[in-house]
Amino acid sequence: METQNALAVLLRKFGKWFTFSVLGIFSISISGHFLSMYFAKPFALPLYILVIGIVGTLHTAFLLHKATFDFRTIYGFILFLLIIFITYVCLVLCTIDHTIYLLFLPVVTMMLLLTDIKKAGMFSVFIIILCFFLESISCYLKIGVPADFYKNNESLLLIQQYFVILISVYFSFLILHFYREIEKVKEQMKYKTKEIFPYHETENPSEQQEQEQQEDHMEKYRKLYGSIIEIFQKDKVYKDPNFNIRKLADLLDSNTTYVSKAMNIEGSKKFNQLINEYRINDVLNMMKSENARKYTIEHIYTQAGFSQQSTFNRIFKEYTGETPSEYLEKLKNR
Repeated sequence: METQNALAVLLRKFGKWFTFSVLGIFSISISGHFLSMYFAKPFALPLYILVIGIVGTLHTAFLLHKATFDFRTIYGFILFLLIIFITYVCLVLCTIDHTIYLLFLPVVTMMLLLTDIKKAGMFSVFIIILCFFLESISCYLKIGVPADFYKNNESLLLIQQYFVILISVYFSFLILHFYREIEKVKEQMKYKTKEIFPYHETENPSEQQEQEQQEDHMEKYRKLYGSIIEIFQKDKVYKDPNFNIRKLADLLDSNTTYVSKAMNIEGSKKFNQLINEYRINDVLNMMKSENARKYTIEHIYTQAGFSQQSTFNRIFKEYTGETPSEYLEKLKNR
């Protein structure tokens, strides 16, 4: 549980560093744009691109702050947006400077963070091929800045080049730093998992050894499933509408894979089946109680952990064969 919390904290920290850094870059760029207007100097990147970038970053910061997300999903989405945004920026600026292609470097390092070295390598090849065609595409679409845009202002071009290099190196090192830290935490999590479910390292175990391993694993699954049922019955965690298998695994100081296997092997149920069973039983007990008439159906199902009436109605009928209103009517006629 400690290592999983450490991973969550680390991912939050990376999200803050990344979004605040991007906001800083856009703020500097927008300031540069207005300064160039004040001094009547050329600024290659259109203002609307910077505005779109800063709005997108603020929205991303909001998503990261919510924290109820899957790491790979949200950062995969961020990576997708970055590829689109950087590609467009390169299409606009590649006609005056090829240094702009270095902006793809942090994208490649983020790909490494989300996948593995092999996939990141293949992605790098794709980016290199893309860069070969970007200038031709820019000329065809006629969206590139004129090649002589910085004529008589070569110092501004030099500043742009240094700025691009600085951004690329900074974000690449930032992502690589957190990549190493995340890998360390993952290794700790793997080590803890091996402590709970050890594997014998003999390459050709005998039938007796295999049987002993199997029995050992089954015993651990039985204990784990017993702990799951105890948490459901004692702590009534099913009453929390946001409770999920990840939170259950955290409470058990385990991981979702083993928790799911324990429920499948020992209980022949999936997590959703188990939690819905407890919720429906809680609803039925409340409906049968003497105080049932004091409560509305909405109060009853929300107290049991359901958040939406349509979901509650569907699951209730699956378990009882009747709708909630039909069941209550039958209770009244008894």
